[in-house]
Amino acid sequence: MANLEKMMSIDTSAESPTPVLATELVNKNLVTWHLSGAFIWLTISMFAGFFYSLQFLQAWILPEWAILSPGRVRLVHTNLIAFGWLTNAFIAMLYWTVPRLTGQRVAANWLGWVICGAWNFIILGTWLGLHLGEAQAIEWGETPVWIDPLVVVGAILIWIQFYTPILRMKEKTMYVTLWYFSAGFIWLGLTYIMGNFFPEYLVAGTAAGPLLGLYIHDLVGLWVTPMGWGMMYFFVPIILKKPIWSHALSLVGFWGLAFSILCRACIISSVRRSRCLLSTVR
Repeated sequence: MANLEKMMSIDTSAESPTPVLATELVNKNLVTWHLSGAFIWLTISMFAGFFYSLQFLQAWILPEWAILSPGRVRLVHTNLIAFGWLTNAFIAMLYWTVPRLTGQRVAANWLGWVICGAWNFIILGTWLGLHLGEAQAIEWGETPVWIDPLVVVGAILIWIQFYTPILRMKEKTMYVTLWYFSAGFIWLGLTYIMGNFFPEYLVAGTAAGPLLGLYIHDLVGLWVTPMGWGMMYFFVPIILKKPIWSHALSLVGFWGLAFSILCRACIISSVRRSRCLLSTVR
């Protein structure tokens, strides 16, 4: 824990002739802009969720407007929550925590502004595309086809931005938060490609069923969960002003998540494939 406190307070890299305070490592403007975007998309997605719920009360006020049909509004709600609210908030949190844990700045501030603008442009395009009916038949992956390559490019830029300080850090021991973040970056890209490109271009019919099921679960299990747990291991000790009980035990939890998700993926894939085959035979 002493190493963690040291990394959060100064930058001891050879390039810095004098110690750099942790506050100087963090670009607070990027944190603010990503958080602002997160809350804007959260507000829109909550309104969409409320609007969608009106159909359960048989009080749909715009039955003739296809652009605001319940099906399209529901997709807006789920996608803006996952990619607009949560991902923007996670990126803001990464700008706050990664430089403190590594003692290094992110790859480039200008790249941060590119990521901020590009990611929110992607969410804006998704929002408009879903209202216009350009959705894919993929649960939680209904983003328009032309958005998918942009998401992959955005994920790669995020990798460059935050893997750079992790690779530059001088400490031999990496705090558990960085384990979760490092894995989450990789899992996000692989999960998105599996769920949005394979069913669309490579696998069709019943064979795509298991992939769609895996994508729904893995988006939460391999992106939201590692980001959330990484935040927990960073902020809870600071709030309580006490170190975690055991760093070794925290790594057991990390590997438990990694292997349990993979095992569950195999089980879900097998079950869904069996169901698809049985439905085909019938």
